[in-house]
Amino acid sequence: DDVDFDPNRLSLTDKAEYDRLVKEAAEAERAAESASLVADNGNTNTAFWEAAKAKAGEARKALSEFTRNVARAMGVNTIPNMNGVSLPVRETAALGNPNEVSLPQNKLSQIDENASKLNDKLSKLGIELGEVGKGYSDKAFNDLDAGGKVDKIKKDLDALTKQKTDLEAQRDTLKKSSAERLKYEAALKDLDQLSGKIKFQEVLLRSTPLEIQRDALGNIKPESLLGEGRAIIDTNDLKQMLTSGYFTQDKDHMGKIMANIAQELNKFPEGSFPIKQIGIAGTKPLDYITGEAKIRAMFNDPNFAAGASSGMCYSFVNYTMQKANGIETRSFSQWYVDNVNEGRIGSGETQGGSTGIFEGTGDVNPYTYGDGRNVNGVNYGTYKEPLRIDHQDVAAVKRSVTKLNNSSAQTAILHIDTGRDGSEGDHYITIMRNSETGTWETVDHTSGDQPRRGSNPFDPKMGLLQDIRRITYVD
Repeated sequence: DDVDFDPNRLSLTDKAEYDRLVKEAAEAERAAESASLVADNGNTNTAFWEAAKAKAGEARKALSEFTRNVARAMGVNTIPNMNGVSLPVRETAALGNPNEVSLPQNKLSQIDENASKLNDKLSKLGIELGEVGKGYSDKAFNDLDAGGKVDKIKKDLDALTKQKTDLEAQRDTLKKSSAERLKYEAALKDLDQLSGKIKFQEVLLRSTPLEIQRDALGNIKPESLLGEGRAIIDTNDLKQMLTSGYFTQDKDHMGKIMANIAQELNKFPEGSFPIKQIGIAGTKPLDYITGEAKIRAMFNDPNFAAGASSGMCYSFVNYTMQKANGIETRSFSQWYVDNVNEGRIGSGETQGGSTGIFEGTGDVNPYTYGDGRNVNGVNYGTYKEPLRIDHQDVAAVKRSVTKLNNSSAQTAILHIDTGRDGSEGDHYITIMRNSETGTWETVDHTSGDQPRRGSNPFDPKMGLLQDIRRITYVD
């Protein structure tokens, strides 16, 4: 093929898929050879042979496409494909080892807490869960290698699946809306959430990790944040990235990132442009710009990069929160393209009058919900928004800060009024919790001025409390 592909460099998940496709292709080839021999020996059922030959061809094609796509993700081949763009391109040696992914202690503690709460509910139903779901925050679990961790996770998930089946069977014998049935419903909801939180740890272990690149002096390269892969990013590392100046929202920084995305998109041949629609902010129901020629023209506009970067704060800080918490595995460019295509990021205008494709026109956090439910069986966390106002209200901010402080969140997003005139917010910034002191600190990616960087946003002396309009985080 056209790629130098080494299957031994794959993650555990990709290697399993590769092995499955190799086996399927080999079996299809043998079936085709067998059918060919039958036909050569005078059997008139040539349709059977043709079908077997076609199936073998499809299996070879599936394997070829898989290896090509994975190899490109590894940086071996940078030709754009229909699955989207990948920026920055990762070098072959940067695939990493899934065993290097660290698990978040705050999430492990949550698992133990959830297991304890579930046990309390089950005991009232005369059911004992035993040690299932326990010990995740203990040193013994932390000292296990990746294989040992996966084994415990699998054992617990199997036990919870069986327990769920038993609970559902018992629940279904009870009268609907009865007090006893409601107890079973509550226990099942908690069981699903516990399973999802445990499953998330398996996702972290099996995912290709985000590579935190460093220069010759050991300094973190901030562009690491934009790469493909999953990680729980250390808050000190994240702070270095965001305060580096690399993501400043001007034409020379964020503008270059957006220009790079536009350049990659323009490599797609006519008829295969990956963005099929662009939402128009302010329309209800959401209206779209469609047609390849119009969409290409928007990305080819000389002012696209400057316009997009001018209002990119909402999209960028949400991507950052998802990336830092191990929720998002896509590169920033792929995340941006997908969200534009899905109508979550659209064309809009900043309060300063700049226009571009940056506006939040839908939910850009589809993996976390306010009710804490799982997404495809995985619980990435619960999306929280204790504050959303359009005017100054210090008392409301303080009440919301109490909720934030009592959460397990290590990063959060503030929507602030930079004009400081009591009006609605106009800029989004990231804040992070100091792992030693528990104090929150502002790490605005585009401004180094206090109180937007290097300050406790909730300290009255900093003067930011009256400017906060929205607080969001994942618990």
